[in-house]
Amino acid sequence: MSKDRNVKVSIENLSTAFEIMGSHYKAVDDVTFDLYDGEMFAIVGESGCGKSALALSIMGLHDDSVKIEGSINYKEKDLNKMNKEERRKIRGFDFGMIFQEPLTALNPLVRVGEQIKEVLSIHTSLSDSEKNNKVLDLLDEVGIPNKEVVVKKYPHELSGGMRQRIVIAIALACDPDVIIADEPTTALDVTIQAQILKLIDNLRIKQNTSTILITHDLGVVAEVADRVAVMYAGQIVEMGTIDDIFDNPMHPYTISLLRSIPNSDNNNKKLYVIDGIVPSLQNIDRTGCRFSERIKGHDDSIHEENPQLREVEEGHFVRCTCYKEFDIEKSQEV
Repeated sequence: MSKDRNVKVSIENLSTAFEIMGSHYKAVDDVTFDLYDGEMFAIVGESGCGKSALALSIMGLHDDSVKIEGSINYKEKDLNKMNKEERRKIRGFDFGMIFQEPLTALNPLVRVGEQIKEVLSIHTSLSDSEKNNKVLDLLDEVGIPNKEVVVKKYPHELSGGMRQRIVIAIALACDPDVIIADEPTTALDVTIQAQILKLIDNLRIKQNTSTILITHDLGVVAEVADRVAVMYAGQIVEMGTIDDIFDNPMHPYTISLLRSIPNSDNNNKKLYVIDGIVPSLQNIDRTGCRFSERIKGHDDSIHEENPQLREVEEGHFVRCTCYKEFDIEKSQEV
C-alpha cells in the first residue's frame, strides 16, 4: 500500500482492558495502524487474540467497565474523546459494522425492512416513503431477490446467507466511510461464504469504502485483502501488504499459521501443528515475546526482552527479532 494514499482512520497505541475479578487485563495491547482510503485491511489470528475486541473498540461498543486507551483519529477528531451521544452519531453513519452472528445482531421480533429503516430514521431526515425506497434499493445492492416480499419477513424466516445480507444492508444504509466486517462468513457454507465476501469487496470498490476485515481464515484474506495485520495475544506481530505476508512471512507466528493450512504448496511437507494455545488474558506474559512458549526447538535468547513492532522493509513491520533465527523445519522436528 503506497504511503501517499490518504489515511481514512489512524489508530494509535490503542489498548482495551477487560475487568476480571477486580483487575483489568488488556485484550488489545498498544495497537497502531492506519486505514487507507478505499482499502481492504485484514486483521487475522486465532480465536482469543483480540480481533473482535479491537473491532468493538473502534466502534465504541464496549460497556463502561472496559478501559480503552489510545486514540482513534477520524476527520481530525479522536473518537475516544467523544461522549456517548457524539459517538452514537458517528456509529452507523460514518462507521458501519457487519457482525458475525446475524441471528444475534438482528431483532427476532421486528421485520427486517423495519430494522434497516431504523438506521435511516436515526441518522437521516428522509421521509417515510424515501426510507421505504432506500430500503428496497439496499436490498438490491446486497443481491436479495423478491425484495418486496423479503422486506416483510422476520429474521428466522430467512436463510443464513440472506440474514447476513440484511446485516450488510444495515451497515451500508448511510453510505459509511468505514466498514468493519467481523468474521462475516461465520457458520455459512463455503458457497455462501464466497458470495458474501465477493459482495463486501464489490461494494467496497463501488463505494470506495475503507474496510477492516476481521477473520481467522487466511484463505479469505488471500482473496480480498490489500494489507494484513497478524495479531497474537493482543498485539500486532506482523503487518504488511498481501504479498509481504503470503510471499515473505517473517514472524514465527505468521509462518506457523501459513504452514498449518493445507494447500498445494505444502503437498510434500508435513502439516505443521502450532504447539499450545493462545493464553488467557490473565495468563499472558506481558514481558518478552508472547509467542515464545509456542516455538519449539529454539533457544530463548532469540527473543527480545521488550519486543517492538519495527519496519524491516518498506511497509512491512515485524515484532521481535526472533524472526531472524526462526526455522520452522527445526521447530517441527521437536
